[in-house]
Amino acid sequence: MRSADIPVIDATVDESEGYPRLDYAYGASSEGRSAEQTDALAQECLRTHSLYMEAIYTSSPQVREARDVQLDQVREELVSCLEEAGLDVMADAEPWVLRRQATDLLIDDGTDCLVAAGLGP
Repeated sequence: MRSADIPVIDATVDESEGYPRLDYAYGASSEGRSAEQTDALAQECLRTHSLYMEAIYTSSPQVREARDVQLDQVREELVSCLEEAGLDVMADAEPWVLRRQATDLLIDDGTDCLVAAGLGP
């Protein structure tokens, strides 16, 4: 993006999910381009240089393990939030099961038990 003169904003390393992740935004416009042209070029940059690598990285065993460790540290709070929302929860469920239940709940009624438990941003 920088080599295409698209401003990169607030590039930081975020570890709030238990593993290092590059977090950034890009400018809504760039010199000599409309907002639509800038966004199209930025999306092309993402597809070409990072989107697939980020997907591979976040699904790696190391990242999954780090996320599981982080979830286990707040398991009690997460299970409590899910139960308070009316879900039937197995307290010893695999971390991915609890994340899935929390994600479904967020989609269904907007309750964000992951954030309430201290996970994520």
